[in-house]
Amino acid sequence: MRAATLLRAALASSGALLASCSLMGLGEFDIGECTNDDQCQSLNDAEGIDETDCMAYQCRKDKTGCELRKRDLDGDGVYAAACADGGPVDCDDQDGNRSPELDEECDGVDNDCDLVIDEGLSAGNGDELITFTGANARVYFSKAAGDLSVSVGNGSASVEAIDIRQSPWEASALAYRSEIEQDKEVSTEEGIDKRKCPRLGSPDLTSCNFTEAVAASSGGDFIVAAIDTEGCNDGLLRIGHLEGRELVLRRPPEHSNIAYGVDSDGKCTGASRASGTLGVARPAIAARQPEGDYPQALVGFIAAPQDSDACAGASTDVEVLGIFRESIRNNPKIRWTSGTNDGVPQVIGQSAGGGRPVVLATDTEDGPGYLVAYGAAGGGLALHFVEEFPFRDHNNEYVLATPHTTEIRATAPLEIGAPRVLFEDRDIDHVALLEVGADDDGLRLGFAWIEDACSSGRTLHFAEAGYEDGEFRADEPLTITKLSSPPTAAPTLSYVEQGFVMPGYESPETGDRATATNNGGFVIAWADDGVLYARRILDLDQRLLDEQPLQVHQGEGLLTPLLFQAAEQTRFAVFDHESSKLQAGEVSCTQ
Repeated sequence: MRAATLLRAALASSGALLASCSLMGLGEFDIGECTNDDQCQSLNDAEGIDETDCMAYQCRKDKTGCELRKRDLDGDGVYAAACADGGPVDCDDQDGNRSPELDEECDGVDNDCDLVIDEGLSAGNGDELITFTGANARVYFSKAAGDLSVSVGNGSASVEAIDIRQSPWEASALAYRSEIEQDKEVSTEEGIDKRKCPRLGSPDLTSCNFTEAVAASSGGDFIVAAIDTEGCNDGLLRIGHLEGRELVLRRPPEHSNIAYGVDSDGKCTGASRASGTLGVARPAIAARQPEGDYPQALVGFIAAPQDSDACAGASTDVEVLGIFRESIRNNPKIRWTSGTNDGVPQVIGQSAGGGRPVVLATDTEDGPGYLVAYGAAGGGLALHFVEEFPFRDHNNEYVLATPHTTEIRATAPLEIGAPRVLFEDRDIDHVALLEVGADDDGLRLGFAWIEDACSSGRTLHFAEAGYEDGEFRADEPLTITKLSSPPTAAPTLSYVEQGFVMPGYESPETGDRATATNNGGFVIAWADDGVLYARRILDLDQRLLDEQPLQVHQGEGLLTPLLFQAAEQTRFAVFDHESSKLQAGEVSCTQ
């Protein structure tokens, strides 16, 4: 027998002793039992059997020795291509969790051998973080400089900050502190000013009613903007910062040009506004930490009453205000926030919808700054680049003294780039914006929006875009789905570098094959009729990967969602307006 002869010669010449395997049926050799196929590899080497051959020595299923049989290294009963003989082909004969005879499971593996990972599946497990007791609770999700937090004003003069970066989820209330002298009441046409916000513990604490708060951090420093409706029913924008776990919205008024907030007509004692429209609504914020400077942020909002009708039809101004933290030279613990342009917001455009503008901190070849996006009143997606704003060194200006210090110093306006409008023939509102990365080719961006939000034809769209040499460009929009109910919040985006499909997957549209660098893509999620849905968009061909939207979370009422990446998973956080619950969970199936 040629096999036995060759084997004897190989063993005799080397003096080897295969102490872990018994050569069942191959002569007088008795070398023990085997526990896996690797222990039979010396037989394949001796016979010249390579990895592509159909027949190979493998450990018996009863572990009593090696035997020559059809190659099935993972023991799942499905053979590799060389041995399939027209039957099903095992796409990975090293992995028993992959076979064309298996159903896809939510495990981050291509179980059914179609080269698509976790198609039609989502983790969809939501854990409750906190339930708010305030009837007017509102939520805004902040993603800035690696921070992932949630800021919520619950309508009773308190703000919650929730860290959502990893499990277990952590939620803690922020203490509120005001440093404005309590006897410094301001007379207005409406009576005594109640918007000073008494100190924590005061019986008059409810004189501030923060129905919405937004926060962004850079370098661990939080800057906060909140809407106060008490005494200023259309909405007064308050600006402040966090000191540890304490929220300080104004301090001290002798320095800050926005100590009493931002409003439009003077009745609420805040800084004047360029727009004559009363109220501030739907703020958004992003923060930066310029080298050698205190943290700064850009706040964007629409000039409309806080509870204005999103489909009223009338155009509203979109405004921005740069804010930065300062302190006194000989007592850095005395800190406050000031605004650009002497505290007066600047109008950058108009929107006909009720969606929140988007503010994103970014770096471009033109320099560091902010991107602002919103649905333009005349149609299309309006985009602005706002440069990072420098401010004059104040170290020799402010010295602590009592009872008053120096006068408020003048601040410069923002450098706002000319608007660029994309997709001008489309009725766009509720915009989402995500930066994927910056390289020599500029910024890579993902946009999502809702078209015709105020009609029965409301539709969700996505487009990839870029920013280079001061110019925005965009690919052809992709239709995601039609919505059955009017939107209450923008969609949300996340990006996954890899793992949607296996390398080698062939696009049915372009014929291109996936590699380890283009087998991920965008994840888009949106709320519709109390359900959180998601879909994947493959980098390889900019195509919707799953045939139908994935149902990620079932809510009780209107939902405000967020997608983010943590611990190599796509996660979601969602605020349920009906139950006032904030919940979080996983979207991706990767374990």
